[in-house]
Amino acid sequence: MGKWTNEGIAVEPIEFDGDKVQFTLKRLRVEDMGLMAKNFDAVNKTMRFSDPLEMCQLSSKVLPKYIVSMSGYKKGDGSEMTLEEFLQEAITEFYFVPLVSKLFGSLVSISTIPKDTEKNLPPPSPESLGV
Repeated sequence: MGKWTNEGIAVEPIEFDGDKVQFTLKRLRVEDMGLMAKNFDAVNKTMRFSDPLEMCQLSSKVLPKYIVSMSGYKKGDGSEMTLEEFLQEAITEFYFVPLVSKLFGSLVSISTIPKDTEKNLPPPSPESLGV
């Protein structure tokens, strides 16, 4: 049985600023994966940007499409940050760069088939390739 779904996948909580932030995400579409691939550090499962402005621009384009929900991050006044507040702040505040970088890593991770699954797949038939 396949495991694909794009209704939303709860990813491992991300530790940030003393909180464990829980996200539910949709898998990336091809065009957005292409935008992110050049900055993905597969070893650390995070994104690396030489230009923070590039990360902010990518955040504003990608994050609103793929975050279904978030919980667990407390603001300075003790209230929980809403998804809407996070999306606004994450693209304008340098403070959130470490969290956004790990969030991007989670997006890429859930959007790619695990290596052990991939090697167990049978090769495509000539018919499926149109040969």
